[in-house]
Amino acid sequence: MTGVQTCALPISLFLVSGVVRGNAGDSSRGDRPVARTVGSMAPDFTLSDTDGNLINLSDYRGKWVILNFWATWCPPCLAEIPTLIKFYDKADKDNVVLLGINATGTEKSAGGRDVRSYVSTFVNEKGINFPVLLDIRGNVSTNYGAGNLPTTVVISPEGIITKIKTGVVDSFWLRSAVDGD
Repeated sequence: MTGVQTCALPISLFLVSGVVRGNAGDSSRGDRPVARTVGSMAPDFTLSDTDGNLINLSDYRGKWVILNFWATWCPPCLAEIPTLIKFYDKADKDNVVLLGINATGTEKSAGGRDVRSYVSTFVNEKGINFPVLLDIRGNVSTNYGAGNLPTTVVISPEGIITKIKTGVVDSFWLRSAVDGD
């Protein structure tokens, strides 16, 4: 996989520790984390957003859902933010939702500050216009096999994973993911 930029070691270590600790405050269905593959059913989950609202993946059944796993300390994640913002600006919000899944437990940049507040401030400063959910313990990242960041997972309106990409996405990839190409 040459040419693909990802942030692997910190999130991989975090995910391994998250599997052992569990994920208090985050809810993902099932007892064992399973890395999902294209063609498999997307596991449901409940996470809070940066405002503290609980969001369920199943609330978006009937729409294309793009999950983008990222962190503030990950340079490739930061590089793709403008593309994600532009995509979401133009997206048909009746049929497509983009959810940023922040690997919150890996956010060492918070420097002792409340991590929810830290990520919320980051989201506002960067002008991120799509919902950002906080994966505090890493269970959702683990269940989706997002061991490297960024990782983007596309889920069909029927709840089936149709595409997975590790590394930076571009606008063509995003458009083709929800156009069925």
